This record gives sequence, structure tokens and C-alpha cells, in this order.
Amino acid sequence: MSRFLNSNRIGFLAFAGILMLVPAMSANEYELRLFMLFMIYGIIAVGLNVLVGLTGLVSLGQAGLFALGSYTGAVVAVRLGFDLVGASLVAAIVTGIFGVLLSYPTVRVRGVYLAVVTIAFGIIVENVAIEWASLTGGTQGMSGIPTPNVFGFRLSGYAFYGVLALALYGATLACCNIKQSRFGRSMIAVSQSETAAQALGVNPTRIRTFAFVISAVTAGLAGTFYSFLNSYISPDIFTFSDSVRFLLMVILGGAGTTFGPVIGAAVLTYLPEMLQQFAVWQKLVYGILLLVVMFILPRGIVGTVQFLVRKYGKPASSLAIEAIPAEESLRHDAPALAAELVARGLTVRFGGLTALSNASLRVKGGEIHALIGPNGAGKSTFVNTISGFYQPAEGDCELDGVALTGRRSDEISRIGLARTFQNTELFAEMTVLENVVVGYQQR
Repeated sequence: MSRFLNSNRIGFLAFAGILMLVPAMSANEYELRLFMLFMIYGIIAVGLNVLVGLTGLVSLGQAGLFALGSYTGAVVAVRLGFDLVGASLVAAIVTGIFGVLLSYPTVRVRGVYLAVVTIAFGIIVENVAIEWASLTGGTQGMSGIPTPNVFGFRLSGYAFYGVLALALYGATLACCNIKQSRFGRSMIAVSQSETAAQALGVNPTRIRTFAFVISAVTAGLAGTFYSFLNSYISPDIFTFSDSVRFLLMVILGGAGTTFGPVIGAAVLTYLPEMLQQFAVWQKLVYGILLLVVMFILPRGIVGTVQFLVRKYGKPASSLAIEAIPAEESLRHDAPALAAELVARGLTVRFGGLTALSNASLRVKGGEIHALIGPNGAGKSTFVNTISGFYQPAEGDCELDGVALTGRRSDEISRIGLARTFQNTELFAEMTVLENVVVGYQQR
């Protein structure tokens, strides 16, 4: 853990140094603008990494959120006279609301189906931008976006670069802190095993909503920055191919890593510029290079480096722990729990099949009971029912007078009724300590 924290500190110091040196490295306005585009795309990728890298959800609608932020910021700037700060705040709020709405389908759909939903969102935003010509300018686009200014002070090219650098640095630092927080651990837990996460008290819907909001807000902020940088926006700027590119930034750099999305954004911002000499063959070469890298580096650039360091680098120093005698570890000095679990007449049906019929149980604190029966007798169904994974057709259960029937499994866990599984459920991407902390932090 200490090695991880130290490497992050070094990484952020190096990151800050690079951002400060960039203006001196840019020979002209074109190169400076390219650096600024990289930072805008980096903000999108860093936010998307929370959704893809931590929560394990695939979104192909980031271009739609990017467009929503761009048009929102541009409209309030042109029509209401908002400066960069005000326009960014409004765009963040609007895209955050749409992030909440986009998270609703995750209750029922996953994987490819969720990707289709996000694609549809991007298409809807693009068509609204085209059809609502009175507000967005339609296919002609929206021009006249003012020069970026903050509280009345006009920002020159280098000053605006400084704002973008602070925004990218702040977004990366914030997402790094999220990853190391209880929300980050809960996100990884949900992506690794939603059932185990629920049993430990993690609410998957809340976690996914939080992840969608983070990715939406960062895309909205980046969109506002883009509109002020470009002074002109149109629907054909925000296409499905941009959503794919934003996702590739995360995957190429290393999904779930701190600096991977930033590196992916840098590569996919500058690579097309480097391939301009190939003209007609640019897209083909671009695609082949990406496929080759993804097959060779499935963990992404940063993820592969971290894997090699863990495999071949110097092992972390071990922590010596004094052994506890067996008889001492088995002593129960804590007082017996006063809570009482009561299940009355539980019946569970799956269609026409009755898996559990009129089952009742009463367990007092400190007691040990066993459910004995052949396969198919309903033992697992009974445990799943009292822990909230199944809802009974008849009967009810309560813990110390608190009704459990009708509650979600994560809610029941937080009330005080937890369960284990016949097949061990672990979060493979976490350390032993983090596995334990996920359950403890919900209490």
C-alpha cells in the first residue's frame, strides 16, 4: 500500500512538471492548441475511466455528453453572457442530470445492451442539435462563442492553457482519490462480483449512478472548454467515432489505472497528426496500430508496465505479525448478541415450481443452527430469501423486530444480517486487506 501511495505521489509530481513545461515546448499557436485539445480529451478519458475501469461498464455515448456540455456552455455564454466559470458550472449540472438518467438502464441491462443504450443517447443528442436550429444553429453550427474569460479577465492562449492544465490535473487527482476511497473500492467490488458486493452492503445502483455522474460531469466540463477553445461548434464534430475514440483512450492507456487515460488521450490526440502524411491510408494505419497494441498490451500501456513491475520488480517488504495461540484466538470474550432472527411461513415460487414451502425459523443471538436436507430441499433458497436475494410469495422475516421482507439484500446487510456463499466470492483485483475493508466500510 505504501509503495502504491509513493508511486502516485511521484507520478503526480512528474505530471505537474510536464504540464508546466509544455508551454515552453510549443513552437507556435498550432502546437499549443494541440496540447490544449489533448488536455480536453484527457479530462473526458479520466472521467470515463471511473465508469469503465472501476465500475466495469461500457459507455459509447460520451460524444453525446461532450456535445451536450459544449452546446450548454455555448448557449449560456452567447445568450446569457456567462463567463467560462459560469458556463462550466451550468454544463456540469446539466450533464450530471443526464448522467443520472443514463444510469437507470443499468438496473436491467449490462454489456452490449448497455452499450447500445448509450449509443442511442449519442444519436439522440446529435439529432436534437441538428433539428433544434433556433437554439443550436442546426447543421450550420453555432458561432460567435466569446473568448474565454473569468470574472471579466480575458484569457490569452497561455492563460487558457493554464486553466485546462489545472482542470486536467484536478480531474486526475480527484479520480485517483475516488479510486482509493470507499466509493472506488465499492465500484471495483460491483464490477468483480455484484452478488458478493450486495451481500456486504454495497448498493450497486447507487454506485453505478455515481460513476455515470462522474463520467458525465467531466465530459460536460470538457465540452464547455472545447466550445470556448474552438469558438465554433456543429453537430458533425460530435460523432459516434468520437465515442469510440474516448473509450479507446481509456483501454489503450490502461483502464482502472490513474494515469493510463491521460497517456491514452495523448497517444490518440497526436497519432492522427503523425499519420497525416499517409492521407487516404490514415484510418487503416490508425486502426491496425491500435489492434496491434491492444493484442500485445491487453492491460493497456500503464497496466502492462505495472504488471511487469509487480512480476519482475523488487518485492514489497513483508510485515511480520506475531502469531496468536489457537486457544486464545478461539475465545469469545464479546457478549452474546441480543438480536433475534425470525422467519415465518416463507414460501418461494419460480413460475409453477414451489422451491420453498411454509419454512419457519427462529434463531437467537449466540445460537448456531444448521439447515439439513438433500439437494433441492430449498436450503439455499431459504438463505437467499432471508438475506434479500429472493422475495417470498408468502411469509415474512425480521431481525430484532425490524422487518426484512421487501428490502434489498444490501440494505438487509447494513441492518445486520450478512451471509457467505457456498462458492467463495472474492474480488480478484483487490488485495486481501481491500477485500476485508469493503465489508467493514459499510457498517
